[in-house]
Order: sequence, then structure tokens, then C-alpha cells
Amino acid sequence: MAYILSCCSTADLSREHFESRDIHYICFHFFLDGKAYPDDLGESIPFDKFYAAMANGADTRTSQINTDEFIAYFTPFLEEGKDILHVSLSSGISGVSNSATLAAKELSEKYFGHDISPGARYSSWTPLARPPATALLWISLPTFATRARA
Repeated sequence: MAYILSCCSTADLSREHFESRDIHYICFHFFLDGKAYPDDLGESIPFDKFYAAMANGADTRTSQINTDEFIAYFTPFLEEGKDILHVSLSSGISGVSNSATLAAKELSEKYFGHDISPGARYSSWTPLARPPATALLWISLPTFATRARA
């Protein structure tokens, strides 16, 4: 069965990096002085403007992806008959892995026979807890995927 590799925008890699390795991603959200933006890899607001606003004292906060957003994100892949391997931030620093797990459990009832693995089969497994380590993980995953797909 075919599958997709997926992660959250918190992997902090470029759109080109994700696309060249066929890695799908879902965006976190952030707020800058009360205005909501998707963490869409610098497209809605360029990184230089975001960091300049922070340096000038802007109020910033982040918001994780909720269960309903994960359901909407995962569903098209399942409708295409694909399994999903999704890697997210550690449950020790974010609740996003719980949101992905809840979505996977809900969708598994509708799409019986598909594997929707946020980390590893319905567990809170997240191999890395620091963003630099997360980036290293995603650089190595496409090599594994290429071998697995062959």
C-alpha cells in the first residue's frame, strides 16, 4: 500500500526541501500583535519582517494544530488510499501529538485498514524533542522512504 510522509511546519525546513522529498506538512499558527497567521514557512509574513517585529517588542504567541484540522488534513490522503506516517513535536513540549493521535483514532474507524501513524501506531512516540534534532530526522527520512518505496 502507498503511504505519505508528513510533519508539522515546526520542522522548520523550507517548502523546497519538503517538496523535493515528497514530504507533506500541516501548518501551526502564530499570532503577531493579535493578528493570526499560519506558520506557512514565511509566505504570509516573511521571516525578516516577523523577526524585526519581535525585536521591536511585538506580542507573539503560537497555537498548535487542533484535532479537526488534522482530520481535514489527513482525509484527502486516506481517500486516495494512502497510509500516513506523521511525525510531530514531542508531547513533552506541545499537545500537537495528542491532536494528531485523536484525529488518527477517529479516522481509523472510517478508513478501516489504513495505517494513520502519528509517530508510531497511535502512541505518543516522538523521537526528538528539540527543533535541531527534528531537522536532522527529516533530512534522513527521504533516504529511508526511497529505499522503502523501491
